[in-house]
Amino acid sequence: MKKLSVLLSFILLILFTLTGCGESCSSCSSSKTDYYRTWLNNSSISNYSEVLTYDVSYSANYSEHDSAYFEKSDELDANIKVNGTYTTTLSSLTKTALTAELENLSITPDLNSKYDKLFLKITTSLDTVVEYEYKNEVLTFNDKVSSTVYFYDDSYSFAPIYSKKSYDTTNITILNSGKVDKIVRYCYETVSKFKANGNATLTVTDKTSTITENNDYSTDMYSLKKVNNKTVTVNGDFGYYIDNEVLLFAVRNVKFSTSPTIKVFNTSYADVQEVVVSLVKGYTYNDSAVTFNGKTADVGISCQTVKVSRNVQPNSGTPIILSYQNAEKVCDGVSYNNALLTKMVTKLPAYSGALIYSLKSADITL
Repeated sequence: MKKLSVLLSFILLILFTLTGCGESCSSCSSSKTDYYRTWLNNSSISNYSEVLTYDVSYSANYSEHDSAYFEKSDELDANIKVNGTYTTTLSSLTKTALTAELENLSITPDLNSKYDKLFLKITTSLDTVVEYEYKNEVLTFNDKVSSTVYFYDDSYSFAPIYSKKSYDTTNITILNSGKVDKIVRYCYETVSKFKANGNATLTVTDKTSTITENNDYSTDMYSLKKVNNKTVTVNGDFGYYIDNEVLLFAVRNVKFSTSPTIKVFNTSYADVQEVVVSLVKGYTYNDSAVTFNGKTADVGISCQTVKVSRNVQPNSGTPIILSYQNAEKVCDGVSYNNALLTKMVTKLPAYSGALIYSLKSADITL
């Protein structure tokens, strides 16, 4: 019988959730995206540091923002529980610091010789405990995804320099009846190196040999799968696209009212693809208490909610839903207005529910 794959831990593969046809950006518009530094109002990013922490949970019946299609199908004969934390760190660094960090990884960056400003770096870490209640048994996994990406600032359209991502994630495969077939686990890493002319080299390396736990699960219910090792070259134009790991940050820096498009280097397709950002409505974030530099905010956070989907017609796929801070937040006498991502909702494929990321804390140093 036909099997389908349902990816659960995919925050760092955002475009996996934008389900639909994978189409090359050869059909995309040739214009650059206009970015505005809404994440930091002053002109200098020197010594800037930002650490955002989110709770990660599972919902079988998420229906906010007219998103009933995020609900779990009645045919799926497994119960899912997800509990975890997602942390993202943004920092600025000099050319000397950037070069030193990459040389420690045996990487000599190919930098644009005209660029004379500070660079940006984002690291992310997703740690979740995922439980599958299936066939009267409970299978538990510690899914982990991490990434590090270096890139230029907004004056160079957040163009990427180097990106590394590591994955240890579990999937459900289902039959065409909608019922579960098996739990599948993957462990691999991707490395993307970008040249000053915009071309990229992507290397995918399987890491299943490092897995030692959970191997006692029944083979009727669980399988450890290898991915194919490969190295591919992708042609691109410098300054016209971002790395996928920068997408959530880049959306903070566009004007939602204009429905902007953003070109993204997607490692799952080894290609540059285009997404569109569409304004949904205003939103007050009251999901949980948020601390700003250790001080708890006393009222809700005013936000704008947008959806991000593939810019492919007629099948743009299922979007991700993002809520961003859009007004000052005064906490203990200090004003914060950094266009923070407060909430993200991503639909799990095959109508198996949704994952919700809710902001818990923001630690910002200027």
